[in-house]
Amino acid sequence: MSSINFVGLGSGLDTRSIVSALLGAARVPLARLTAQQSDVQSQRSTLSDIRTLVQDIATRARAVDTTGELSAHTATSSDPAALAVAAGGGAQPGQYTIVVNELATAQRSYTAPFADAEAPGLLPTGTLTIAVGTAAPTSFTLDGTTTLSSLAGMINDADAGVSASVFFDGFSYRLQLAGRQTGADQAITFGGDVVSGLGLDQPTNTVSTARDAALTIDGFAVSSPGNTINDAIAGVTLELITATGAPVQVSVARDVPVTIERVEALVAAYNATVEQIGKATAWTGVYDPSRLTGDSTLRLADQQLRRAFTDPIAGLSDDLQALVQAGIKTGAGGTLTVDPEKLSTLLASRPGDVLALVNAVAARVAAVADRHAAVDGPFAVRDEGLGDQLDLVGDQIERLEARLADYEVELNERFALLEQLMSSLSSQNAFLLQSINASRE
Repeated sequence: MSSINFVGLGSGLDTRSIVSALLGAARVPLARLTAQQSDVQSQRSTLSDIRTLVQDIATRARAVDTTGELSAHTATSSDPAALAVAAGGGAQPGQYTIVVNELATAQRSYTAPFADAEAPGLLPTGTLTIAVGTAAPTSFTLDGTTTLSSLAGMINDADAGVSASVFFDGFSYRLQLAGRQTGADQAITFGGDVVSGLGLDQPTNTVSTARDAALTIDGFAVSSPGNTINDAIAGVTLELITATGAPVQVSVARDVPVTIERVEALVAAYNATVEQIGKATAWTGVYDPSRLTGDSTLRLADQQLRRAFTDPIAGLSDDLQALVQAGIKTGAGGTLTVDPEKLSTLLASRPGDVLALVNAVAARVAAVADRHAAVDGPFAVRDEGLGDQLDLVGDQIERLEARLADYEVELNERFALLEQLMSSLSSQNAFLLQSINASRE
């Protein structure tokens, strides 16, 4: 709450300006503390940004620390309309002839026809059981109020592995019961005393049986409960679309450009971190307390990450124990540069050695980055120290602001008393002058 002050009523002095000037002088330490607070906040923000970059290095390193993650392959099909293919982690180069003879299907059965889907009293009454594969049967009770539509709702709500829908052929209504999964082991068995009345015991009402996909790969018979096959060829997904019975040629090859892109992504994350650390810690010739000039935490992270990337890996081929031998060199400012031509040549001629080198380096880099960015690591400890500084400065600012508020009240009160005193003296002076003048008369 601002205090009431009197501006020169008795003294003629500009007491407001005097109080403002005195407060301004008293606020100089507060300005220094506020600047210090801002500097520490800037340091803490910079540290947080670099910690995020180090975490990104760890993430990208873990994404290429195994052969399956680093190595990329492409898969092509001579007839993608019949057989689609895709290569993933663990794929290896190869050629295959595949013949799709049958697609995997789900069972679809229909009830006998009924005149209306909504009218009660048309369906037999009793119990219907539905079992999918070896699962326990689910029971449904049909009474005089059950309609074809309400029976469909009961089946769908029961989540019995079967979906039900009403089908109208223009003359009558049937209930379609379809398995939710393909494969011979997903056959639907109907039971209960209403099966015959519903027509579900008639083989002709089952228009699609549950069966496995049947194909050959290089002449070897393969079966699958689904039309998406992930375990026939390592690292390759086969999507069966049409059973043509004709041979389809599938080719799996290394995708060297993608592998190089994954290496370059890790290098880019490292370079971004090194550049940011350099900007934050370098001496600019002018002291700036908001920067982390020469910060030991950042310098240690920089040194250990640099060694994790560039030091040789023992136990590998003598001529491929360090990234520099694979075309990844240290450039200006400590950043890394990738020679894609050299790396591509080595990936084509010695893929195993190159992948082993990058995997080992990535694993080492991830471990170092994780250690520095951990919740109890060097970055966290440094951040805690900066946080403590902010708390201390914040407390000092709070106490000083309270003292300044009290000081302002005190000044206003003192000058108010001064004004009252000067006003009283002025009144006394006027009275004395009046008395002197009266006595002379």
